[in-house]
Amino acid sequence: MSPWPAIRQYRCHPDAVRVLLRTRHGAAVLDVAARDVSAFLHRADALVRPGAEHRHIDLGRVVEQLTAGSE
Repeated sequence: MSPWPAIRQYRCHPDAVRVLLRTRHGAAVLDVAARDVSAFLHRADALVRPGAEHRHIDLGRVVEQLTAGSE
């Protein structure tokens, strides 16, 4: 079984990062510019101590919202 959702498969742009978000209810595939991911991670690292992420975001809830209505 493929780890990717059953959507039209295509190649990711070479300067992008492909992110798969999955829950028991569905999945979302995001292609994001690598420079944007890098900038975001640098900002996040400066703001949130490693290991304290759960205090700032409920990632499960975010994924549920992204995949709502996809069934």
